Amino acid sequence: LRARGVVLTQEDLAATNSSSLYDALAKLRPEWLTSRGPTSVTDPTPAAAHVFMNGILLGDLTALRDVRVLDVIEVRYWDAGQASARFGMGHPRGVIELIRR
Repeated sequence: LRARGVVLTQEDLAATNSSSLYDALAKLRPEWLTSRGPTSVTDPTPAAAHVFMNGILLGDLTALRDVRVLDVIEVRYWDAGQASARFGMGHPRGVIELIRR
């Protein structure tokens, strides 16, 4: 069962006619790509979601520019609480998880 807005399938991504995953997400779920400002008073650096592919950390959102839409079966967004439970602490803006072919 997939929750609306949390999972994108290969068909959803292909319908955007985008080559990079970043471009596809910018069309389908731009809110996943936005920074929401600093996560603490002591660290003024804006935080964004981290990107994981098949359980391995790829990096920040710029990593999505190097991933081809055709290589991805599914994309899932995990909010901060879910991301901490699944991927460990340190993901205050959540995780974008890619399932690759």
